[in-house]
Amino acid sequence: MTIPGSVTNIGEYAFKDAKKLRRVYLAEGLESIGRQAFSGCKLLQYVEIPSTVNKIEYNAFETVSHSAILYFQGPPPEGIGNIGLPRGTTIVRPAAYAAEWANVSVPYYVKVVPEPSEVSPDARDWSLVDGVEAHSGVIAADETWTADKIHVVSGWITVTNGVTVTVERGALVKFCPGQGLSLIHI
Repeated sequence: MTIPGSVTNIGEYAFKDAKKLRRVYLAEGLESIGRQAFSGCKLLQYVEIPSTVNKIEYNAFETVSHSAILYFQGPPPEGIGNIGLPRGTTIVRPAAYAAEWANVSVPYYVKVVPEPSEVSPDARDWSLVDGVEAHSGVIAADETWTADKIHVVSGWITVTNGVTVTVERGALVKFCPGQGLSLIHI
C-alpha cells in the first residue's frame, strides 16, 4: 500500500488490525503517524518512512510482524523509542543521518542497522536484517524469490543462459543504487 504525499497525518488506529497489510510505502510530505495506527497488523513486514515524518505516536507499530523492517529515510522522529516494536524487528537508518541516530534509545530487542549502501553494496551487509535475502553475482541454477522475504539486489546480477529466476506474486524486490540485472543469451 502506498500513502501519497498529500496525506500529512495518519490518524490514531487508522489501519489497526488490518489483516492483509504486508508492505507500506509512505511518501514524502507525511509528518506524523498516530497512536496505534498500524497496531495489530501481524503480517506487516516492511514500512518505508520518509524523512518528513517528525513524530510517531505511542504503540503505532505494536504487534506487527516479528520480522518487520522499518526503513527510515530521515532523522529519528520524536517518539521512536515508544512505538511498540515487537522482538525481532529491524530499523534501517539512513547514512545521511547517522549522527542523529547514534544516540537513539530503542528496546534492546530491536536492531538498528545502517542502510547497506552506506557500508558497501555487498550482500553481507543485508545479512544483518531478518526477513531480507540479498542477491548479487552470477545465478547459474534455477531460483525462486519468495513472497515471504524482501529481496535486495545488492550487486549486479547475471542470469546465465537456460536459468530461470521465478519471482513469486507479491514478492518485494529492491535494487541498491547503481545495481541491476543482466541476462546472458548464447
